[in-house]
Amino acid sequence: MLPELGFFLLLLATASAFFLALVPQFGLFKKIRL
Repeated sequence: MLPELGFFLLLLATASAFFLALVPQFGLFKKIRL
């Protein structure tokens, strides 16, 4: 596998994990604001 492809997959996995970790916090924040 190409190193660039591996790096891209690693970056994508990290970004998706970070996004999934932030989404519940944003939902809770929105509930508190409302």
